[in-house]
Amino acid sequence: MNKIISSIAICLLFITILSSCQQDKKLPFYGERHAETVKDANGAEKIDTIYQTIPNWSFLNQDSVVTTNKATDGKVYIADFFFTSCTTICPTMHRNLITVYNEFKTNPNVMFVSHTIDFKYDRPYVLKNMLKN
Repeated sequence: MNKIISSIAICLLFITILSSCQQDKKLPFYGERHAETVKDANGAEKIDTIYQTIPNWSFLNQDSVVTTNKATDGKVYIADFFFTSCTTICPTMHRNLITVYNEFKTNPNVMFVSHTIDFKYDRPYVLKNMLKN
């Protein structure tokens, strides 16, 4: 009897896994986008979708040095938004982001940029202290 129940459970698990892999789920696109005619490397014209981009930015980093969006030119970058006094979701997000960082830290084409949303409290020295911990 136990073998029959185990066999049924394995079959149901297998069917569930197969059916979940066949679902065609698409992530939504947010923001503005438009079609534009561009030339590829061979000079052939094609239609490309141009998506909304993040506007230019300029902030002080943890060393009180101004950094801008120019630092990310030519790179794929992951932007993180946080505040140092956050005790709810931020530590979990930070741990998860470290996992992603460890996967890409040796890739020169990938960059991580963290932005505080609490500029009144998160002064450069506070950010620097957070990095030490």
